[in-house]
Amino acid sequence: MLTKAAPTLRTAAEYTNPLNLVTKPIGAVISPNVAPEVKTLMKEGVTPTTGQILGGGYKRFEEGLTSIPILGDFIKSAQLRAVEDLNQAAFNRALKPIGLELPKDVVGREAVQFVSDKLDDAYGKLLPNMTVKKDPIFATELTNLRGMVQSGAIDPNAVKAFDRFLDTNIVNKFQGQGAISGETLKNIQSDLREQITRYGKSTDSDQQLIAQALKEVQDQFRQLVIRTNPQNAKELKAIDTGYANFKRVQDAASRVGAEEGVFSPSQLQSAVRAKDTSKDKAQFAKGTAYMQDLSEAGKTVLGGKVPDSGTPYRTMAALLTGGGTAMAGYPAIAGGLLTAPLMYSSPGQSTMAALLAKRPAGAQAISDFVRNNQEAKLAALLAAQQPPRIELNNMLPNRP
Repeated sequence: MLTKAAPTLRTAAEYTNPLNLVTKPIGAVISPNVAPEVKTLMKEGVTPTTGQILGGGYKRFEEGLTSIPILGDFIKSAQLRAVEDLNQAAFNRALKPIGLELPKDVVGREAVQFVSDKLDDAYGKLLPNMTVKKDPIFATELTNLRGMVQSGAIDPNAVKAFDRFLDTNIVNKFQGQGAISGETLKNIQSDLREQITRYGKSTDSDQQLIAQALKEVQDQFRQLVIRTNPQNAKELKAIDTGYANFKRVQDAASRVGAEEGVFSPSQLQSAVRAKDTSKDKAQFAKGTAYMQDLSEAGKTVLGGKVPDSGTPYRTMAALLTGGGTAMAGYPAIAGGLLTAPLMYSSPGQSTMAALLAKRPAGAQAISDFVRNNQEAKLAALLAAQQPPRIELNNMLPNRP
């Protein structure tokens, strides 16, 4: 039986040998064959796990290993960090145009509010120096929005409140020559934010729909400001780009399943598609929609799952904890349980990212050295990382 099982055990050893799991990935990362999606993520500050970097069988097996106590926790923690990195990168896409960056400790709904406030602040600083004149495009868009709200299955009282707000707080402000000052601009934006927040927090579905309609009014108003103030075009364009990216992230954070506003790669991808306003989603179909490069790379690299029932990967995982007799003669398997967590610590992930992002001269020679001098490299990593000591007896059954 042991002889027949040997190929399977050798395969398991190949994957879980600590030297292979540490040095093979390093060698692969140093060599110039990393997937472009991985490079995209790492350029944006996202640090995937070792399996996610290598892809293929390593990625699938890594998913299978998440069912193993202790080791699985290391992997899941590293995978969660990668998703949080993706969230951070997406928010920074909205902040970068205005020269800002999201603080590392700001996540989820707090991050949504932070980015929204910073974009509004940047916009508000320009408003006092501008004037805006109503044009036919803006008038048409407001008429269309009124029609959509009035024709929808919304409480008539909510519809009346929407119309009253538009007339009182926006339309009637354009008097005389149809122009408004920067101070009036600022007041209109403030009123819009206040009403959007108030209606958006309501548990009433009709009021939530009114909040969505007011967000469209807000977007149309911003576009009007850009059209009528070409002297501030550069600054306004930067803010508008930030808002466009923010709308995708805001959508992702509001989707069902995005706990506390932390979204998955799939939710970001869905939001990117939903916000594509081109005919028949043409931009998304071509892969050129706003933020699609980031969302697609995130879904491809970070969103992998164990196929089918997990066989043979979960079968291999079972072998690792199935008994000392089955692993006799395969110390690499047991050793893998001890040393693999190195790669799933935060420093371990960062090390892999640095090796890929900063490819040194003579990379192929370094890659060959790593593969051919595994013991020395592992010793160096162990010394550098100084991980918590984990006793093998706490992870595997005692061998007879």
